[in-house]
Amino acid sequence: MTVLERQAPTRADAPPTDPTPVGSRVGIVSSTLPAQDQASARVLTVQAALLQATDFVAGQQALVAAVARHYQFDRVSLGWVDNKRVVVQAISQNVVARLATEAMAPCAAAMHEALDQEATVRWPAAPGSRPLIMFAHTQLARETGAQALCTLLLATGGQCIALLTCERDRDPIGEPLVDELEHLAAFIAPMLLLGHRAAHPLADAGERLKRLLPVGGSRRAMAAATAAVGLAALLALTGLEVDSRVSAPARVEGAVQRVLTAPADGFLLRVAVRPGDTVKADQVLVELDDRDLSIERLRWATESEQEGRQATEALAREDRVQFAVHSAKAQQARAQLALADAQLARFRISAPFDGIVLQGDLTRSLGAPVRSGDTLITVAPAGEYRVILEVDEYDIGRLAGGESGVVSLAASSGAQVPVRITRISPTSIVRDGRNVFEVEAQPLAADAALRPGFQGMGRIQAGQRSLWRIVAERPWLWLRQRLWAWGI
Repeated sequence: MTVLERQAPTRADAPPTDPTPVGSRVGIVSSTLPAQDQASARVLTVQAALLQATDFVAGQQALVAAVARHYQFDRVSLGWVDNKRVVVQAISQNVVARLATEAMAPCAAAMHEALDQEATVRWPAAPGSRPLIMFAHTQLARETGAQALCTLLLATGGQCIALLTCERDRDPIGEPLVDELEHLAAFIAPMLLLGHRAAHPLADAGERLKRLLPVGGSRRAMAAATAAVGLAALLALTGLEVDSRVSAPARVEGAVQRVLTAPADGFLLRVAVRPGDTVKADQVLVELDDRDLSIERLRWATESEQEGRQATEALAREDRVQFAVHSAKAQQARAQLALADAQLARFRISAPFDGIVLQGDLTRSLGAPVRSGDTLITVAPAGEYRVILEVDEYDIGRLAGGESGVVSLAASSGAQVPVRITRISPTSIVRDGRNVFEVEAQPLAADAALRPGFQGMGRIQAGQRSLWRIVAERPWLWLRQRLWAWGI
């Protein structure tokens, strides 16, 4: 009776589900079974360890670890056959750094030795066994200090796909253990092949293509077939209709910008803001030195009072001529006084609305003279922005206005802001040696992180186009223009 028959309960007395992993349960049962059943249990344990792995790499590592643990080996190495070349993929006891670095080449050479002879190689050879070449195994034992070695072929479908090298530092490897290991190899080879195909689908497709070629076909025929398949796939891909996009550098500007200028000649007295500051409506931003204007206002106020008093005295004397003269001078003085008051009010420059300061760092220019009309500060409304895209002249013909897209800003950690084109400039400008058109777009979502001056890249949807046109259209337009310029 086999191990599976001994473990299979009847429907009436089925025990509750055991949470212990499959590999551990098999190992526990194997300790109480006869020798033949113990060998079968060890095979099942190794298979369970391989099947429980999450991926192919982890499965290879679990395989060598399980073989080393259940068959009492000090080191187990797994090598994969790749185009008649053995590559060591997994070694048990990865903590042994010396083995992984110094003994990798001797281990691969020992696997090659077994692969070339197409037989299981056991070192040292048993008396009366088939004579085999063991030079590489002797070198591996000398490098690692092993007392016994055994290299197994993992074959399926008449083809060796991998090799397993087992090492011991003390006890020899007997004939019964070699037979058990060959039995294990026959079981796990198909499982390894399935895992390799799942992890390397392209390599599996290449092997299938090789099998489709006629026996004895030359490398040139294989290369021609591969090129034909690749060309057919490329033509099929280039004919696909995909979403076309226009990419262009982008920058954020205020939807409205108000420039605050100097109202008159004077000197900077006080600056309350710097670029990037948020301001409120009627908040004082800049003050000019008004001492000269205050003195002039005082002079006009005094002259207005004097002329008014003299006009009153002339009226008391019934001197109509002097009354008219002083009344006119008093009126002129009051007009100059009103003008001085208006100029004094303008010397305190205030914000016209709630917004953000874009330009005008005057904090290092206090006391500097300014002339009437000089630009002092530029303010834009908060939360009202527009995006300017610099579209290349080769791509401007693909836009008609109203298209939507997204803008990725570098200052916002790549956050994408949806936009819609509202205006396309009819004239071009030269920017960094390129002829570009400025395209204005409106952000579709309110984003508190937007700030005037941010820069990034924008991508605008431009309809459906075939893949070959997307790839080849711009080089073709450039070449056609060059040929026309050369008169060809």
